[in-house]
Amino acid sequence: MLAEVASDFFATGLGSKWTYQYYRASFNKYNTLSEHQVIAFRVMGCAAAGDRVPIYDLCLFGTTNDLRGYTAGRYQDRRMFATQAEYRLMLPAKGLWGRFGVVAFVGLGAVGNKFTEIGSSDLLPAGGAGLRFRLLKKYPINFRTDVGIGKDGHTLSIGVLEAF
Repeated sequence: MLAEVASDFFATGLGSKWTYQYYRASFNKYNTLSEHQVIAFRVMGCAAAGDRVPIYDLCLFGTTNDLRGYTAGRYQDRRMFATQAEYRLMLPAKGLWGRFGVVAFVGLGAVGNKFTEIGSSDLLPAGGAGLRFRLLKKYPINFRTDVGIGKDGHTLSIGVLEAF
């Protein structure tokens, strides 16, 4: 399990152009099914509060892996939540093939001005799949490539380590 809570405070008295706050919270849970299989869950929330929150500090999908399948900045507002599940399988093979894996993921999230204003028509579904290659034999550090499909398009994300 992993739980994170963070906040940033900006004030004109501290040198900022505006006074506002930015809050983030997330919870991850990992369940081992076997030596080669894991189910991972994530839920997260974000809130930007204040009279004038700059556009670069609004909550948004696409810059982190909270809802793969949406391009950065397409959906952003003062409040956001996302939840997702991911099935991970490392191939149970010897040698080089044993360093490869696959994942499948689904998620659901939304953005809005207030959490109470988010309705069912605002929900953003996502899903997709990816490939993994274990960079080190001893440690589970993977190079990953994921294709995510959202309500109005798709994304390709490439990185090191898992999405969450």
